[in-house]
Amino acid sequence: MVNILLSEYRLNENWIKNEVFKYLNSDYNVVIIPFSFSENEISNDTEWQKAYSKETGSYYNIIIKQFLDFNIKENNIKWLNYYAQDNDEMISIIEKSDIVFLTGGYTKKAVKRIIKKNLVNSIKKSKVVIGASAGALMQFNEYFASPDENFGYDKFNYYDGLKLINSNFMIEVHYNDTKSQNDSIKRALKEKVEKVYALTNEGGLIINNNTIKLLGNVIEFKK
Repeated sequence: MVNILLSEYRLNENWIKNEVFKYLNSDYNVVIIPFSFSENEISNDTEWQKAYSKETGSYYNIIIKQFLDFNIKENNIKWLNYYAQDNDEMISIIEKSDIVFLTGGYTKKAVKRIIKKNLVNSIKKSKVVIGASAGALMQFNEYFASPDENFGYDKFNYYDGLKLINSNFMIEVHYNDTKSQNDSIKRALKEKVEKVYALTNEGGLIINNNTIKLLGNVIEFKK
């Protein structure tokens, strides 16, 4: 499995695109797993459609365009609908896909939903797993969250991820050199890992087996 980690939906931008081309074939099938939503915004299928459907989805084009720019056909891109599909249908879609894309938003909520739907083992069979923001964090065995009241983190803490990446490092997303972020990075280095990679909004990592490639604006912090 190849893991691609981003802060934002910028997979198709010049600073990373050429490297990603090595891992995405134009005939690949893609599944989007948009489970990082808040129930206050999306609590039923109607609200899900307004966010993610082709006809009315506010997030549809920005996510899809990333893959269209790699010559992947729109018909080969499927979405998991948390409210309209059962577990077996979701598993079938994932296992027919080459690429899994995990959206940004509320990391804890997405991890809980993916586990509840029994999707982890199917995701692990994928050739490539790509995640932005929450979708990047949740790929690790464990991740830390800097305080961010907008996403339900009132204090620093560690959380269990999907265990797709087993590593001696962690990441910080949307890095902007704030005191809160820097304090969180220092704490993770002291308590948990040897390195933390801080991904700015124009930064990403590609992990292929044990090889880590830094792309764009990424800052490496060590003990």
